[in-house]
Formats: sequence, structure tokens, C-alpha cells
Amino acid sequence: MIIDARTLEEGRLLEAELCIVGAGAAGLSLAAEFAAAGRDVVVLEAGGDKQTPQSQEIYEGELERDYPHPPPHMYRQRRLGGSTTIWGGRCVPFDPIDFEARDYVPLSGWPFGYEDLVPFYRRAQAYLDAGEFAYDAGEALPAEQRAFVEGFSDPDVGDQTLERFSLPTNLFKKLRDSLVAHPNVTVVSNAACLRLKTRDGRRVVGAECVTGADRSLSVVARRYVVAAGGMESVRLLFNSNDEHKAGLGNPHDVLGRYYMCHVEASIGTLRLTPAGRGVRYGFDRTRDGVYVRRKFIIGADAQRRLGMLNFSARLHHASVIDPDHGDPILSSMFLAKQFLLPEYRRKFSVLEHDSRRRSSQGAAFMASHLRNIVLGSPRLALFTADWTWRRYLVERKLPYVALHSRRGVYPLDVNGEQAPNFDSRLTLGASRDRHDQPRIRVDWRMNELDVHSVAAGLRLMRDRFDASGCGTVEFDDATLEDQVRESVPVGGHHIGGARIGATARQGVVDADLKVHDIDNLFVASAAVFPTSSHANPTLTLVALGMRLADHLKAVSAKSTPEAAFA
Repeated sequence: MIIDARTLEEGRLLEAELCIVGAGAAGLSLAAEFAAAGRDVVVLEAGGDKQTPQSQEIYEGELERDYPHPPPHMYRQRRLGGSTTIWGGRCVPFDPIDFEARDYVPLSGWPFGYEDLVPFYRRAQAYLDAGEFAYDAGEALPAEQRAFVEGFSDPDVGDQTLERFSLPTNLFKKLRDSLVAHPNVTVVSNAACLRLKTRDGRRVVGAECVTGADRSLSVVARRYVVAAGGMESVRLLFNSNDEHKAGLGNPHDVLGRYYMCHVEASIGTLRLTPAGRGVRYGFDRTRDGVYVRRKFIIGADAQRRLGMLNFSARLHHASVIDPDHGDPILSSMFLAKQFLLPEYRRKFSVLEHDSRRRSSQGAAFMASHLRNIVLGSPRLALFTADWTWRRYLVERKLPYVALHSRRGVYPLDVNGEQAPNFDSRLTLGASRDRHDQPRIRVDWRMNELDVHSVAAGLRLMRDRFDASGCGTVEFDDATLEDQVRESVPVGGHHIGGARIGATARQGVVDADLKVHDIDNLFVASAAVFPTSSHANPTLTLVALGMRLADHLKAVSAKSTPEAAFA
């Protein structure tokens, strides 16, 4: 069932075998798995059905520096479904090398390998409506659709890796009916968990909450899972300091450290030779009807040889902002920017400032965009009709705009892995929210391995395309590292901060995602990832949730009823 905590009386106490804090991708899928085994679970969600300014304000935080990391409240949703209510649906598994201990990447290596996670990836695919677990074009697509760039094939620059796209699925909408009907599940909305109370420093004995009506609410359970997102999970562990003054899982100052995103950079351009060379630039549909798109990756052997982190590059359309592209669709996208999500408006504002600076007059800048739209209105009308149908009127939506270049010129959209960095961290800030809880403070940092890796990937692509005769990858080599240093983190990928480690000196949780030295507390969040890959975290997060669900079910089966709330 689903309860709005605002309807509960002051001091209400709920009991369950498992208490999950957070009703996003990890929390809801974990709850569904656990309840299916006949186990009682309470899911606490701070928000309600809809996002409200009052609720979202709780997610505001502090930045060590104003740029490049986006404000903490962006990319996050304090509501049922969490950030699956706004995500783009991109699903990408981590690569085998991401789980390995690499001698040139400090603190790399997971306690389990890629093959160990594959069964859980397959289950995660179903929750996210991403089809089969097939991420190679040769496996997922018919033979005639497999070539990326006609004539290009290289052992180190892979071109057969796919990204699969969810509907995109809002996990709460997907699971709502089953959660309402299930006798073992209680989802409590508008119930903000402020702290986890411990006894004798070894066990959590209660989750203390405040409702949307400012009444107190407590949950007592046998086990607890923090699944509140990459930032909020860390904040809750910090704030749960009644016995552990530095926060839960933090006896050695590891909590909040090793915070990673992904390095996102628009650097370099692929210019095909000749301009009309075949390229499958946009989206294809797999045999099971899922939208997929190709990208370039750097193979594991080349990564080891070059001492670089993981890397991928997508082909992009010309900059929406610069009207010299002459494209009515891109100009209309630019003028419609006020209707986009705030994080995209923020990114536009930086680029727009640079383009306007190069333009002699602001009016001329806007007039050029309007001219593109007027002259290209027939093409724009056809595009709008097709886009409206495929993006808004069907269940499986076209993920985003991907326009073929008539000139055979494609900017590169690069995503790079970040190395674990002790000094890149989340902490508690000086300001407080309306519940008198310290807000999150972000001190995101890059290091030289991050910079080297993106530069090495681009240079390898340049060299291999030069050798192939299929095109050229163009960038300013002399300033390449500086351009990477000026790149931005992917703001919605909050990774690390409560990392897996063999001991409490190396991490916050163990291989089973249990907080070190706390017997009944677990974390299901991208915060536990020891390394970040180049891949979007959601699919791997849900896969880890499936793995944790199996572990909790096995542990619960061994527990005696008398020990339920001991």
C-alpha cells in the first residue's frame, strides 16, 4: 500500500523486516524484489507524487567553487520515482576492465567481476524496459545495420558498442499498481528520513523521520537500506551521528571522499572523407524494438597500454547556439531553450555567452537564427510532425534529436571516467535546510589522470582515422589538455562518496554493500561504486540492487523471528 505521511498522527511508529530510505531506481526495484519473497518492507520517500518547490528546496546545497559542478539540487528529484521521473533512459553496462584492479589507477578494482554481475544486469534490463542484455551491434542488430562509419574498423577504437534506451521508465509509475496491491509493501510518501539511530554503535535501531506536515514518524526494522541517491545517501550517513560523531561508516574519514562524476567535453570534430561516406549517425531499433545508438570506445588493451581511464565518444550535431550552422531545426531548438530543463539552460548559457561574444551585435545573433527558421520552414514542419509523434505520442520515445550532417562533419561528445580522488569529496555545509539539517557541500575535482585519459582517447581516434582514410578527427593538439581541464562534470552522475572497500580504511561498505562495523545497515546507491567507468550509472545501480536483494533475502531466510527487532 501507499501512505501519505501527512495523514499520520504525531509519533506514529511503523515496523517491518526491511526499511528502505528512498523510492528511486534502487529503492523501488529492491523493494519489489524483497516483497516478492514474502518479506515485509517499508519504503520511505521524502517527496510526494509531484515535485514541489518546497520539497525540492531541501536538495539545495553548497559548492566549493561556482563552476563547473552544477548546483546540487539540479538533476535530482525529491519525489516518488526519484530521478527516474526525469532521466533520459540511457542504459550502458560497465565494461569488464572497469571491475579490474588497474595498476595505474589508485584504489581501482571491485570485489566481484563483470561476469558476476551479468545475471543481475539482465534482471535490471527488465525493470528499466531496456530489452535484452545485448550491447554489441553484431548481436543486437541485423547485418545490414552493423557498420558505424563505412569502411572504418580498428582493434583499439571500437565502433560496435551500443547504448540502449529505456522508454524512459518512471519506476514509480511502472511499479505503482503492484506496490499498492502487495500486502508486504508499505510505501510512505512525504516522509523525510533525518537520521538513523544506533544502539551500542553496532546496529541501527530506528529511522527518525519528519512528515510533510512536520510531525515525527519512526520506523523500526530488522535491516535498513539507504537508497537515497548519490548525494543524499552520503548526507544521511553524515547526519546520523548520535553515537558515531563523524557519521555512520566513517571511522577513518572515508565517507564523502572519492566523489566522482564523468568528465563531459565537446572537443574535436570528426570530418568524414568523402563527406558523403556512409554513417549510421542516429538511432536504430533492435529486434526487440528498443532504440539504440552507437558510440566509439577505446578497447581495454589500448587503455592499459596508454595508461588511460575508460572513454567513449558520441557523434553530435553542430552546436545549437551558433547560427552559422544554417539549420532551421537547430535554430528552433536554441530559441526554445527556455522550455528545457534548468541544467540544459545552464549549459547553454555558458556556450551562448561565448557565441554572443564572437557576434558583433546581439540582435544580429538572434536574427540569424530567425532567418534559418524562416528559410527552412518546410523542413522544420516535417521534422516537428515526426518528432511530436515519436517523442510524445508513443510509449517508447525517441530519446533525443540526432541530425545527420550533410557536410559529413560531426562534433564529438566525449565522456571520460574519473579516477578515485581522495580530495574530491562531499561534506556537510554550514547552511541548514528547513528541518535544521546541514546541507550537502560539493568539492568536485579533476586530476591529471582524468585529463590525460580524455586527451589520449582523442589522439588515438585521430591517429586511427588518419590511417583508415575514412576521415579526420580534428582538434587543437597544443591546447588539448587545457580544453579537457575546462570541461564539466556530468551533473546527474553522482558516484563514489560511500565506496565499496575491503576494510573501513578503504571504503564505507563491504562487498555486500553493508556499512562496515554496522551489522544491519546497507547502501544501494551509485555512491558505493569504487570506480566510475564512462557509462551512465543507472543500469549498474539497479543491477547492484538486484544483487543486494538476493543477499538480503538469503540472510533473512536464516534469521529467527525472535531476532526480528533485536
